[in-house]
Amino acid sequence: MKASTKFCVILALVLGVHMLDAHTKANTESKAPVSEEYLEDNKAWPGMFFSSENVVEEYEYDDAYVLLYDDADANMFNVEIVVDLETYQLCMQSHKTGKHIVGTLVLNDDYSYDGVEVFTFMEEPEFEMADASANTESKAPVSEEYLEDNKAWPGMFFSSENVVEEYEYDDAYVLLYDDADANMFNVEIVVDLETYQLCMQSHKTGKHIVGTLVLNDDYSYDGVEVFTFMEEPEFEMADASANI
Repeated sequence: MKASTKFCVILALVLGVHMLDAHTKANTESKAPVSEEYLEDNKAWPGMFFSSENVVEEYEYDDAYVLLYDDADANMFNVEIVVDLETYQLCMQSHKTGKHIVGTLVLNDDYSYDGVEVFTFMEEPEFEMADASANTESKAPVSEEYLEDNKAWPGMFFSSENVVEEYEYDDAYVLLYDDADANMFNVEIVVDLETYQLCMQSHKTGKHIVGTLVLNDDYSYDGVEVFTFMEEPEFEMADASANI
């Protein structure tokens, strides 16, 4: 083989490897998290975590429904998100009731127009459970004053799984409660009949109930606080997440 021919072959190989390497790098770089390109422009993206708690304001502008969104954890500040009417109304209702919705946003191609991306809220169980778990851990213990006396408090996390025993004493329905995570040991909780029966039924079926306890003023007497069980979605989801 002539020297010139060898040189051409070597040159072709080198160029081929270089082009292949460049092509591989280009493909790899283009698959960076979809969020990054959106965050550079400080805007929403499909599949992002969304909570109506982070909506600062809702308003209509030029026939569009806009949410002003602020989420420091996601590095989003005063982001204008255009949404469909249903999502807009959900957020407004959420603010009126004080019960925020948690999920994700999906791009709505049917409503998007002229380069304007319109999003629709969608439930996302993983985000819901993560939010519930975070909120449960961040709730400051109104409990401290109660824990000093080793007793129950309104709004506490409650699971029938932690009820060691149910018994009646002096016309009162009592639950003996043990929850090491809450630093509660052999706490006697006086409850109403319905809550008492719910716990007994829970132990019979093996399906524990999770929620909170609220103070029942109608049944409390002579300094004795009587509690009623109430469902609490955030505690339910946090418990479900912990047990997965």
